[in-house]
Amino acid sequence: MLYSKIHNVFVDVNYLINKNQVHAIFGPLTQQEAALFSGFDDEAYKGIPIISLSPAVTYSMLLLEEPTSLIQMSNDVNSQTQCVAALIGYFKWRKVIALYKISNSLSNVDSGLITYLSDSLKVVDSTVEYHLAFPPLFSVSNSKSLIKEELEKLRTKNVKVFVVVQCSLHFGLVLFEMATGMGMIGKGYVWIISDNMASLLDSIEPSVLLNMQGVIGFKANVNEKTESFREFNVKFRRKYRSEYPEEEGYPSPSSYALKAY
Repeated sequence: MLYSKIHNVFVDVNYLINKNQVHAIFGPLTQQEAALFSGFDDEAYKGIPIISLSPAVTYSMLLLEEPTSLIQMSNDVNSQTQCVAALIGYFKWRKVIALYKISNSLSNVDSGLITYLSDSLKVVDSTVEYHLAFPPLFSVSNSKSLIKEELEKLRTKNVKVFVVVQCSLHFGLVLFEMATGMGMIGKGYVWIISDNMASLLDSIEPSVLLNMQGVIGFKANVNEKTESFREFNVKFRRKYRSEYPEEEGYPSPSSYALKAY
């Protein structure tokens, strides 16, 4: 089934590139999938950048080198799971529950995140007791009911340390809204989020964060003291204010905005 889906994608992309003069490939492609595109001898593929939104994983055993045309927007998964494991090891939490939202139905990179987290936790004598995968919100009729139902199941378990390995900002905000309403945020519970949500929190309204008081997050460090960043920050805020004049405050650009720039 997986091979069939990937094959269909390649057929569609090949048609678009040859018929419509595509200038870039953008989507949740893994490094292996990007390598397949880059490895084609067809001249139509030469020089076409591939912008991937999938979690970046180091495939030292699978790929000799990263495709030169690949632009990876996400940060390295290994670094993130090691940060999470270091925190969990410090507080001696021996068991955790891992959650993630499925982002790429064409590959197993999403479920592979649990493997990377498990490997990192073994180093600090901890383990993933249970993991839960949520479907994309657009694929369900009532996303809040689904999340609440799953949280009800998690609340009955003895483990109260939750690691949100991967999720979109929208999904994360809905998740914590429901968890707060169910009394699962605060004393007795630990919630840890990864970079793909934490890096975007600076760009949302402070009132939205009320449902996330006490949540711990890791995000990529950006050197804000450089001249180039200060110039970008001024441009970002000016453009943001012109497009969203009704918004209050001056949001800071995320690492994703900086990468896109």
